[in-house]
Amino acid sequence: MKSFLTALALLAFCQLQAAAQISCRLLCFERAKDGTAALVAAGEDGGAVDCPLPLGMPSQPVSLSAKGGVIEFRKSPADPAPAATARMPAGANRVFILFLPPAEKEDRLHETVVIEDSPKDFPQDGCVVLNLYQRNVRFVIGEHRIMLPPGKTAPLARPVERDDFNMSAVVFQFETGETWRTASESMIRFAEGQRHLFVTFVDPATKRPRLRSFRIGA
Repeated sequence: MKSFLTALALLAFCQLQAAAQISCRLLCFERAKDGTAALVAAGEDGGAVDCPLPLGMPSQPVSLSAKGGVIEFRKSPADPAPAATARMPAGANRVFILFLPPAEKEDRLHETVVIEDSPKDFPQDGCVVLNLYQRNVRFVIGEHRIMLPPGKTAPLARPVERDDFNMSAVVFQFETGETWRTASESMIRFAEGQRHLFVTFVDPATKRPRLRSFRIGA
């Protein structure tokens, strides 16, 4: 009897894990070639939920079902193959999903980067830096100094070094050969109740690394 009850408990746990509900805010880094501005994904009742892909700032939260820790996005409920998939961090219940252009020969519309919306992974009033450049990059944000390998993210607390207008220096450098070159240098306002996502990437027109920033509410 004990082993039977244990098996039932394990089955219930697995079913819960297989269809966890996640509050998602969505942001599109670049439109797909066909211009798709919205996708659909499964909601709590299994029905299709509209998922807008805004370019400038994250969408309002949408509650989506993560089966086996993965959310599948489709162009329509009838599409057999997903247009994008997003793997959820273990135990996450709130996330940001950034939709990126697909890799070469990728048959999906988007790749994704998932950032857990938690004080540890996206600090209050702070920022997250993401490196989409193919080599190491360096960031100077206020007192923070960080080197970031390709494809990695790093959360940073709100800079202590700010002027009277809550502005801090933000410098982005990229590795070229054995030297470092400054690609961007500016002053950014780190106001209370506002976070930033900084993304380094290769400009498809110039083939040079650039920095793009997004403001994200608390």
